Amino acid sequence: MRKDDSICDTLSSPLFRIIICVVIVVVILIYKSDYFHYFHSKNEKSSRLIIKTSWNYSKMLYEDDEGKPQIEVIEILPNCGLQTICSENAFPVHIYTGKNKTDFPKLCIMGKYVMSFNRTLGGRGINVAVIEPKTYTILAVNNFDTYEYNSSNLDVWLQNMFKIGHIIIFFTFDEASKKLTKNTRNMLYKMGSGKIQDLRYRCQWYLVTQMGIQGISPYEKITYSHKNNWAEVLDERLCVPFHITGSPILVDDLTNNQQSFCSNTSLWTEELSEFCNESNKH
Repeated sequence: MRKDDSICDTLSSPLFRIIICVVIVVVILIYKSDYFHYFHSKNEKSSRLIIKTSWNYSKMLYEDDEGKPQIEVIEILPNCGLQTICSENAFPVHIYTGKNKTDFPKLCIMGKYVMSFNRTLGGRGINVAVIEPKTYTILAVNNFDTYEYNSSNLDVWLQNMFKIGHIIIFFTFDEASKKLTKNTRNMLYKMGSGKIQDLRYRCQWYLVTQMGIQGISPYEKITYSHKNNWAEVLDERLCVPFHITGSPILVDDLTNNQQSFCSNTSLWTEELSEFCNESNKH
């Protein structure tokens, strides 16, 4: 009886209860740690942490066993919120350009948000994502502040980053036209944009295209600003085919449209002045 009483006393003691609680907490922490690691880096052998920087972001990425940086997944949303499932030859995308400079941009690709709210690679200017369609891989996510910096940095990146067949998503946030040069606009035109020449102060714009496309991509939209306010937000959920077919190029004197806007606008600001002077130079 004394032995049984001793066991009961031990089990009911405060110290024993504390030990049990500590063990439970440790088990939970270990489980969550393993789950977190798996969720963010599909490879358990993922190695060292690296930091990748650009004009206006600093980003932590993990390298896989082959040394290739992986893109951080901020949030998972099945089918990127689309009501219908995309076909086997397409993948879901959600593009959100933000209503103003405090409403952050979002980008979902194949159910994974790689830009979202304030935890984002996205920023003012033009945001870009690159997808390899054969392996369903998001190769890169980048931002170019074409409001503060000349877009030559974007030019270099466009010339060296892509291969034939890569799918590229471009979209703006806040203001992207101020220092977007004619050369950059022409490069984007050659990549399938039919509206980039119309991009002006605080317009909202996106383009989904593919390297090697012939003609104009059908996945492009632009909204125009009015009285110095931001243009209507673009909030698009769509199925993007792994092979994008271009439409015939329609002749449209977009330069004249720009000049007409500049000659008639009564909202002359520093930003508009630089935009219009840029068009006059060329």
